[in-house]
Amino acid sequence: MTKPSVYLNALGMVCALGRGAEVIADALFAADAPRGVRSSTRYTPGRCVAVGEVDAPLPSLTHFAMPFHSRNNALLLDALDQIRSQVDAAIEQFGAARVAVILGTSTSGIGESEHAMPQRLASGQWPAGYH
Repeated sequence: MTKPSVYLNALGMVCALGRGAEVIADALFAADAPRGVRSSTRYTPGRCVAVGEVDAPLPSLTHFAMPFHSRNNALLLDALDQIRSQVDAAIEQFGAARVAVILGTSTSGIGESEHAMPQRLASGQWPAGYH
């Protein structure tokens, strides 16, 4: 059985190291700690650990339906905006059914859950607009 071939035509990236493949590569190989990585006890009270977080402004999602308002989707939109012209060209050439945009993340909207959980614990209900 042959494996299907997959080709990565363009790469949009956003992470604690920065925005864009070149900026991220430069930060990755620099001797200094990247701007988005800092020591914190936020997630490990009493124990300081290195935490990476995107600290750049992210695109607004107000033009999307409420269920799509999440930090992950803002990160995805930021990365997509970096390669929008290549994605549009691929869709034009191959059709939308043959083009994929892939998001990899380690948190998957945990920030929204952190803000919603206290209300859930206090009232037994999720906040309005929480998805």
